[in-house]
Amino acid sequence: MNRPTRHGLVFPLLLLSGLLSLARNATAAEPATTALAAAKQYTDLFKGGQAGKAVETYWDFETMLAGVFGDDLKKQKPADIAEMRKLMLKLIKGVFASPDVAKLLSSATYADFASKPDDAGREAVDFTVSLQEKQVTNRLLMARKGSTWRVIDAGPDGRMMVPLLKAEYQKALKAGQVKTPLDYVRAMAGEPAK
Repeated sequence: MNRPTRHGLVFPLLLLSGLLSLARNATAAEPATTALAAAKQYTDLFKGGQAGKAVETYWDFETMLAGVFGDDLKKQKPADIAEMRKLMLKLIKGVFASPDVAKLLSSATYADFASKPDDAGREAVDFTVSLQEKQVTNRLLMARKGSTWRVIDAGPDGRMMVPLLKAEYQKALKAGQVKTPLDYVRAMAGEPAK
């Protein structure tokens, strides 16, 4: 069976999203009461060279995985879902916190933050990233989890990660490259199939 690899599937997309999903200057101290404030705290960690902490603190992988896999996720064992969360954390943290990317992100300029709620109670936080004389509009889709706001999707110029991953998963599933969401996440993370 031909398995998708992290290089052949979405790793370049994740890298691009990692390069562009950032913003301003401070540290995450108290939980933010608005999505806009949480997005600024999240991106401030990137600006301060703390990409790993930003991903660990602000990403909600359970909600992200539900968006990618839908009903297929509900069929998975709790241990498999826990493994998928760990692998997604490892993958996204690895992209954001790689030395070259982290250096680039910490030197970027972030501006023009704006937040817009949707009908599902989530908020899209848009902002401009200036990187090496290029400006890119970026978006963090955020949802409230308990008393904090978490990132559940991200992307530059309207190319959000979750819909792209969902399409890639469906394509790999139909081609017989994977049988389950866990197979797909393992393949993306470069982990062997079990």
